[in-house]
Amino acid sequence: MIETIAARLGVKIEDVGEIALQSKDPAVLPGKCGIFCQSAAISQLSKGRPVEDILLGVCEALVGNYLATLAKGKKLVPPIVFQGAVAQNQAIVKCFEDALGY
Repeated sequence: MIETIAARLGVKIEDVGEIALQSKDPAVLPGKCGIFCQSAAISQLSKGRPVEDILLGVCEALVGNYLATLAKGKKLVPPIVFQGAVAQNQAIVKCFEDALGY
């Protein structure tokens, strides 16, 4: 989902984290459905919302969805290992840290 939205916003996937972390006011986007999130992101862009706010909103939506579905009912305690390609996105890492309080 991040790759698709980044491409629609004209941003290289490897630049998403750095750009998103420049956000001052992240967009609130739906995280349960990639199509709805993408549609909302494009709508925000057409309304003049800064790209960094949209990207951080996407990162927050993904983290929120993960915690609400895959981690639902589980107590996540440090140390927490986050791996895979998306773990290279520092905005996603920060969103997890903020959401978990670690």
